[in-house]
Amino acid sequence: MSILEHGRTRLSIIDPLAAIMNTECILAHRGLWESPSEANSREAILRAFDEGFGIETDLRATQSGKVIICHDAICLDSDAPTFDWLLEAHQSISPNSILALNIKADGLHSLIKNQLLSFAVNQYFLFDMSVPDLLSGSTSGLRQFGRASCYEDPAPLSAFVSGLWVDCFNEAFPSLSDIQTLSQAWSDLAFVSPELHGRSHHVFWQDLKSISCLDGCNFMLCTDLPRLAVEYFN
Repeated sequence: MSILEHGRTRLSIIDPLAAIMNTECILAHRGLWESPSEANSREAILRAFDEGFGIETDLRATQSGKVIICHDAICLDSDAPTFDWLLEAHQSISPNSILALNIKADGLHSLIKNQLLSFAVNQYFLFDMSVPDLLSGSTSGLRQFGRASCYEDPAPLSAFVSGLWVDCFNEAFPSLSDIQTLSQAWSDLAFVSPELHGRSHHVFWQDLKSISCLDGCNFMLCTDLPRLAVEYFN
């Protein structure tokens, strides 16, 4: 059965016992940018792929139905990379790296599925869609992640998702015990590094590294510091 035919299939991470040690599982937040203005740009995305990193990026659709990479609600779609371009670059440069696709608008599942099938991409997951969109999207067979944070309990949606996007809006969550509990209940976990919310990453990375080899659980890390992360976790 193809990964696109079964939404609960695990990500095929090469080394599941040390997942975040691999560059493919370190998700460069909006690409590997050297200044914030480069985020989500072609240059930042290609740089991440060239160095073997996965990426987190944002998807929207234009009025014509074209899926583009754009974080903001209003953007110039003529300047934005297209989803087709992203998938072609991914498959030609770094097909083992993971694509964390942040869904910024409802109703994209059918468009995204067609493009993923066309490029035979299987290292991906969708996340951050609205709950109604997640529920309706579960029939698409695409791999979806739920969310866990100090404000969100993922348990009610467990039947519709295959992994979790674990956010850290404050210093209290996820604690070391939270990480351990989540890793026992879920096979695929993508953690948001605290610097994305303006805090130091040091303590959280120490906690994550201390249990990064738990049997049967795949860890991913979304970070603005991918080069530092691969050095630290190796």
